[in-house]
This record gives sequence, C-alpha cells and structure tokens, in this order.
Amino acid sequence: MATSRSPSAASRHSSRATGRLVRELAPGKGGNILTAPDAKTWLFLGEHPAHPIGNDAPGNRPQRIDPDPRRHRSTALFTLASVLPAAMLARMSASTSWLPCNGSKPAPATGRLHRRHQPPFATGQLRAPEPIERQNPMPHNNLDALAVTPKTGDEPFSQQGRAIGANLRDFWSWACSDLVNNAMRGVLAEYIVGLALGCVGSGTRLEWDATDLRTRQGLRVEVKSSAYLQSWKQERLSKISFDIKPALGWDATTNTNATERARQADVYVFCVLASTDKAAVDPLNLDQWDFYVMSTKRLNAAVGEQKTITLGSLLKNTPAKCSFAELPACIEVEANQERTHCPPGS
Repeated sequence: MATSRSPSAASRHSSRATGRLVRELAPGKGGNILTAPDAKTWLFLGEHPAHPIGNDAPGNRPQRIDPDPRRHRSTALFTLASVLPAAMLARMSASTSWLPCNGSKPAPATGRLHRRHQPPFATGQLRAPEPIERQNPMPHNNLDALAVTPKTGDEPFSQQGRAIGANLRDFWSWACSDLVNNAMRGVLAEYIVGLALGCVGSGTRLEWDATDLRTRQGLRVEVKSSAYLQSWKQERLSKISFDIKPALGWDATTNTNATERARQADVYVFCVLASTDKAAVDPLNLDQWDFYVMSTKRLNAAVGEQKTITLGSLLKNTPAKCSFAELPACIEVEANQERTHCPPGS
C-alpha cells in the first residue's frame, strides 16, 4: 500500500501565494486571463460549475507532489560535480551563501557553510572529482623555442595522412599577395633591408625579437616603413610617419626582457614606398623605395622619448638617404657613428 505524505508548509505556502498572484495580476492586463475572450465563460474553471479557479488551486498539484527543493538541488550538484573540476566547485562553494528551504533567512556568508546546507561533495555524501591534471596526467614536454625551418611552398595540407590538393604556396598566395597593406608592407620592408645586408638568406623571421634584423657582425637594425598609397579607397595620399616609441624589448637569444624602455636597435632604417600612382605601384620594384638611415644615438638626441615622427621632421635631422644598393654602406657609416658616440663600456 502506498503511503501518502502530508504537504509541507513550504508547498502550502507556495500554493496560496501562486493563486493570489494570478488573481492580483489578472485585472491589470488588457484582457481577463481568467476568462475566455467573451468574458462569459471561465477560461480556468474551478471545481464548481460557472466558478473560476480558486486561490489555492494553482498550487494543488505541486502540493500533492510535495517537491523537495533540497533533493533537486542535490541532483543538480551531482551533475555539476561530474563535469566541473574540483577546484572550481570548491570556489563556488566558498563564495555561495546557501539558502535554506524552509523560508528562513540565509546563513551568513562567512566563508564556511552550515553542514546541513553544504553541497554533497563537501559533506562526504559525494566524492569530489579528481583534478583534471590528476585524471589526465600530461607528459613532460620540451617547451624550448621551436626550431623553425624554412618552407619551400610545396608542403601539402593533409587529412588523415592524405594530401587534400592544396599546399603552402596556395596559402601564401591567398594571405600575402597584398604587399601594399600596412602589415604586409612592413614585413616586406624588413626582408628588403635584410637582403641588402645579407642576413635573410637562411633561417626565418623572428616575430617578437627586440629588433627586426641582426647582421652577421651583431649589428641590431630596426626597420620602419610607410607609404603614400593604401590598399583601400583613399580620398587623399597618406601622410608619411613612423612609429619610434621606446619599448621594453624581449631578446630572443637570451629569452629576457629589458628592464628599461629604450630604442633597442643600433641603427634605424626608415623605408618609404614612394609611388603615388596606384596603377603603377609595385613594392617588389626596389626603385620605388626611398631609404633613410640614422643611428639610434642620433635619433635619441633629436627626438628624445617621442613616439612618432613624420618624414618632414625626420629630414630636418639629416638622415642618410640612399638606394637599395647603397644601404649596406650607409648602415655601416651610421653604425660607426653609434659606436663613436657611445661612452666606453656601453
């Protein structure tokens, strides 16, 4: 024989409150939610004919079922404990003030929960899941810098060990064909200066090094580029300017950061793509580039902590202007001035 359970005080309270809420909200609406549109027939019929639903009726079924919020909360916590890391669950528990189910005031948020309101995994009813690192221990990996080898372009894209018909050259063509846009033009300018200095014949570009290029003699070269033309539609030619702000450089060879903001290179090379005709602009044509070289020592003396410099301001400080073929000699001259101006031991 099934045993009946007496309704809890919380369920009886919920039943009466729900009924009152329905009756209170009904008159304020555009129509009568208790009746059909013609206002003659009750939409929610009561127990007696021609009478509406009573205050207690909306909660009768929940009252008969007598739901136990604590049981449902425990079910939810079991589900959470099966999918969340233990550390996260612990933080959730420590920062949550658990609300009692009998309508009384919540326990004070003191960082320690009352035992009867603790989640199952905190009281020993449920075993907390092991930390992810314990469940899936990761093997010790070598996290040294990657040894990047130059690609040829013939490397294929593959899936499940089979080539899919596209190769790296296809990606390069898709991603790098716009040589006039600011980002790609800057990388191209670094490569052009590196060609002149003979320091890009092997190896690959270091994305985050303190300086853009290092010669075989150890000279540090910073390359900046600008252009009158952009890839997008322009109303006027762009103004030539360069970013020269001092920074906390990261040295790729030592894996260390500088402790003071400074211009990290020995020499700056300012590259200007000088063409003003979009129909004829060709960044691969080295005759369309102007190069201006200045030692960092002279640049610091001229602009101090200044963050940007326009071409007009740069020219006032007499940088060495040169062609592509003249770049190595100009850089060497400026580097010698850098050494001459540097105090002993620097």
